[in-house]
Amino acid sequence: MLLLSTLLFIQIINGQSVPSSCLAPDSIIKMYKTDADQMAIRRVYRTGSSFMDSVNIPKTWSDTILRALIAVYNATSLPARDTVITMANIHALHTPFFLNFFYLSADSNSTWMQQLKVGNLITGNDTIDQLISKYHLSMNHYSTHFNLYAYHTVTFYSDSNYNASVLASYFLPVHKVYYSETSGGGDGNNISDSIYSNYVELNYSLGWGDCPSGCTARRTWKFHVYDDCSVEYMGSFGQYPIPSNLISTIREYKNDINIYPNPFYDKIFFDFYSNECEFKIIDVCGKTIRSGTINEPYIANLSDVKSGLYILQLINKDNIITRKIIKD
Repeated sequence: MLLLSTLLFIQIINGQSVPSSCLAPDSIIKMYKTDADQMAIRRVYRTGSSFMDSVNIPKTWSDTILRALIAVYNATSLPARDTVITMANIHALHTPFFLNFFYLSADSNSTWMQQLKVGNLITGNDTIDQLISKYHLSMNHYSTHFNLYAYHTVTFYSDSNYNASVLASYFLPVHKVYYSETSGGGDGNNISDSIYSNYVELNYSLGWGDCPSGCTARRTWKFHVYDDCSVEYMGSFGQYPIPSNLISTIREYKNDINIYPNPFYDKIFFDFYSNECEFKIIDVCGKTIRSGTINEPYIANLSDVKSGLYILQLINKDNIITRKIIKD
């Protein structure tokens, strides 16, 4: 009941503008860089940009969207930010435009395919070898399809983000290639963007109900991010209430550490420690009530924290661990 009440509270508060920052640690930038690149590619096709035929992602668009995503992430005083970032952990849906992998199927008897089959990325085919080298491709999987067909399939991965659909098409002219393409479908949680002269609009949406076929229900939270990185929450719309079973699922974060006791009274212990680790305790309104650097594998002096539901974040240069905690 508490979770539903929290989300209802977040639903009705809008029109709030708060200062924020577009700066973040590398770990946070990395977390949202893929989202920004994916959204930039969608914008390419949505606007009919000349980048539709380019393997490269337009940096200006990607950087603009990334700044906006970071600003929302940093706007911790907005209750709706807690909903889309901490509770639901919403990211951009990575279909239909993939960024770093594609499938190639070709005649299994081709000499260069035989080289790939044994894990050799120097195949003897000039076009294949040049593309592998230029785009730093690695082979993730080689499928023989139980030798039921004349072709085998290779899954290529790149170490950087590209418009993988265009990159895949570069392999089509090679002799005996049957197809080279990305694939995927379905629906789910998503972030969409609109870029205006003095602000970026971001819509974070949570989908449910047969999402493999297109999600029969969806709720969306809208934010405006301005040139000075301030963030304004514009409100939410769509289906409501969100099913309680979905809320409980998205509130539980799977991390390979133990946090105890939970509920807590004065201290929180955990089997995780880093000299560069910081912590935040965030209330249901998105307000950080405690923060600091962790010098021991516990957080102490919490007896004066009011009883209720909170979010604990443990933050280091490589990761953010998020857990729901309860003060007894």
